[in-house]
Amino acid sequence: DVSSQTGQNEIPVWFGVVNNVLVCIFLCELVLKLISAGCDEFWRGDDALWNAFDFVIVAIAVTETVVDLAVQSIFAADGSNSFRVMRALRLARTLRGVRII
Repeated sequence: DVSSQTGQNEIPVWFGVVNNVLVCIFLCELVLKLISAGCDEFWRGDDALWNAFDFVIVAIAVTETVVDLAVQSIFAADGSNSFRVMRALRLARTLRGVRII
C-alpha cells in the first residue's frame, strides 16, 4: 500500500497524473452524454437527477484539479508558502471525502 509507505507530506507524482487523467475521462464522458442526449433530455429526462449529480461531482473534480494546477504553477517559481497551501488543499480534499460519507 503506497499510502502506508509514504509520509504525510509526501504525495507521489503519479497520483496527480492519474487524478488528472481520470478527471479528463469523466469530463469527456459528461460532455459526450450531454451531446448525445441533448440539453433538454439531459436536464429533464428520466435520468435528470443522476445527470445533475454526475455534473456536480465532475464540476467539483474539475475545479479541484484546476486550482491544484494553478497553485502548483504559482508556487513553483518562488517556492515560499507552498507547503502551507498544499496542506490546506489536502485538508479540503479530505473534508470533501468526509462530506460524501
